[in-house]
Amino acid sequence: KEIVLRLLAMHPKKEALLILSRELAQAATGMAAGVINYLGGRPSVSPSIHLFSFLLPKNMISIEMEINNQLTFVKTSTKGGYIPNNFYEDGENLDQLNTVSTTPLINLAFARSGDKGDHANIGVIARKPHFFPFIDKALSSNLISQYFQHVTKGEVYKWRVPGINGLNFLLKNSLGGGGMASLNIDPQGKAYAQQLLEYPIPVSKKILIEINKQ
Repeated sequence: KEIVLRLLAMHPKKEALLILSRELAQAATGMAAGVINYLGGRPSVSPSIHLFSFLLPKNMISIEMEINNQLTFVKTSTKGGYIPNNFYEDGENLDQLNTVSTTPLINLAFARSGDKGDHANIGVIARKPHFFPFIDKALSSNLISQYFQHVTKGEVYKWRVPGINGLNFLLKNSLGGGGMASLNIDPQGKAYAQQLLEYPIPVSKKILIEINKQ
């Protein structure tokens, strides 16, 4: 069984980290057998840069498009608003889905995740439209929050994505600062989707037979 050790540190003074980087070089010869070789030499000290994001009203931004040295002003609507459509077919009720067993989410959906500063988002798209109600019922904001409690320090939000049988989750403060500011092994949250694809989703007997035939 392999044991992986990854050592990272932050300090307000660069000099302190330079001392640590010099001491790390001795690990290759003085620590347990099997330590990797430092092919790139001693690790360099770099700034810890934090992303700061904020919202800006559209009416404060003017947009121009340049084509063949000619500028054209682009009008953008600032009225906003969203009229949700009925996402399910008539007569379909999530509370009445008959489930008999579970299957990993990967058998029902595709997923992709990535970073938004210190926040991560996970997009889930059902492989077939009739898989979506089972996925939607199983994956709630509370469940995602509990499933990723080892990394998530903030709220989890969920949106349905009309037209593609999809869901989008936003996991706030889940990347340890995100990017260069994070000491996490996965500072961009690229593996979060793969973790979620292992989650067991309750499904009906009909869907279970269908995916077992594939």
